[in-house]
Amino acid sequence: MKSAIKPGHNDVCDLTATEFKKAFGQPLEQAFRGQRVRITRHGRTGERLVIIREEDLSQVEARAASPLDALRAEFEQMVGHMQSPAARKAAASVGIASAVELGKAAVKGFTAGG
Repeated sequence: MKSAIKPGHNDVCDLTATEFKKAFGQPLEQAFRGQRVRITRHGRTGERLVIIREEDLSQVEARAASPLDALRAEFEQMVGHMQSPAARKAAASVGIASAVELGKAAVKGFTAGG
């Protein structure tokens, strides 16, 4: 095996698929003790498997949900802002300006640098 992992250590045990097949019991025991066991087939990074305990997988999944919760809260806040009376009034006025008013606003914005 390429790396021997001591119990309680957070490193990854890297193995080739052949090494894993030959010493199935040892890497399996390491995974049961909480070590991550990474198996690479044919030396390709795109062909890797990682063995972890189900408990550890649950923790990873819980952490992955947190950014989505933050984005959801931000989205709901934005939607709430868009539904405010001021935002509704602004949206209702869209498309009402004449061509002359739009031209004046464009010139004003251009000369103001914005």
